[in-house]
Amino acid sequence: MTFPPAHGRPAIFQGRYGSRGNLELFAPSPSGGITCCWFNSDHPEGPVTEPAIPAATWSSGLVFGKDFMYDAVAAIQTTAGPDFLEVAASGPDGLHHWTWTPADGFTRTAAYDTGSGLPFIAETPDGLVLGQATGQVITRWAGGRRDELNLEAEPLALHATADGSLQALVPGTDALDLVTWARAGAVTETPTPLPLGAPAALTDGAAAVALHGELAVLVGIAVTRYPTEAGLIESLALAPSAMGTENRLEVVTRSGTTLRHHRLSS
Repeated sequence: MTFPPAHGRPAIFQGRYGSRGNLELFAPSPSGGITCCWFNSDHPEGPVTEPAIPAATWSSGLVFGKDFMYDAVAAIQTTAGPDFLEVAASGPDGLHHWTWTPADGFTRTAAYDTGSGLPFIAETPDGLVLGQATGQVITRWAGGRRDELNLEAEPLALHATADGSLQALVPGTDALDLVTWARAGAVTETPTPLPLGAPAALTDGAAAVALHGELAVLVGIAVTRYPTEAGLIESLALAPSAMGTENRLEVVTRSGTTLRHHRLSS
């Protein structure tokens, strides 16, 4: 699969559509807007519940929000709606919230005048939490409330969790540190065995950093290094997936305008 051209930071996650949970990939488009591609996770031998494209293949891509330039995206599928897709996209025009519904497709549902930064979004029992890091300052909106946290270093990756807390991967003295900002406001910092490097990505139970010619992936307390032929990796995203008995990490890397999908054993 050759993905449409991309720039900035992509996002990937496993949703609930299809017999085994399709993958959803979002990436800023160099010509404006956001490209959305989905992977049909149905088993090639059936049953096929998503006949729009063949099983085990990626769609060609749909572009929305063409009137805006974006540098980074974060995305989830919510239980609300039900099963709406929610996207936080950041760029020169600020932080935008997009919602996909079966009836209306993608609609811009909110805009924040914050400038460009690293976005995040999550569904919690109290509703959506979203925001972004602009430099070393993280701004978080939840239920109409706005909070800010100042970090000692600019985060390389952010991940919002289902309990409303936020995790940030930041450069430490000798390695990358994991900073957790709880919904109630408490902040904790934990060293990780991940080496210093960039770019990096963070998701539930896993983190990764791109090094020269390889990816260093942290799952639990173990770091595994995977060689990559992607060239100079400028950004990446990752998400856990479970398809049948297979548990994997879905990794998307960007080199120049080229996106690549890697499936790693977890």
